[in-house]
Amino acid sequence: MKVKCIKTQLENNYGAYKAKDTFDDVMDIGDEFFVYGLEFDSKYHNAEVCIYLYPKMDHLGWIPFELFEIIDDKIPDCWRIQQGYGKKLYFLPDILSQDDFLENFSEYEPKERAEFEAFRKIYEK
Repeated sequence: MKVKCIKTQLENNYGAYKAKDTFDDVMDIGDEFFVYGLEFDSKYHNAEVCIYLYPKMDHLGWIPFELFEIIDDKIPDCWRIQQGYGKKLYFLPDILSQDDFLENFSEYEPKERAEFEAFRKIYEK
């Protein structure tokens, strides 16, 4: 699955993100990204959808879907559905679903970084 950035400023609130927040520091309009997961959060009146990307900051991050359009709608076979805390649902690749993987990855642990890079080379073909 791939998306293209169509704007960098939010119009709506998304959990910790507020309307008018910008993402200019991690992407530009027209940038294309492989999607590494989807998050659906229905605890609010309007269900929120965020996508998991690997933008310019060398980090995986949840970014509100409002900022993108889908340019490749193929859902990868390696994605699995998971129930999160509260009323959240996640669709993630197996590698990102492993216990402590994301925490260790965000702390730049060499093992998780190497595993992700190996996965990324195959995933982004």
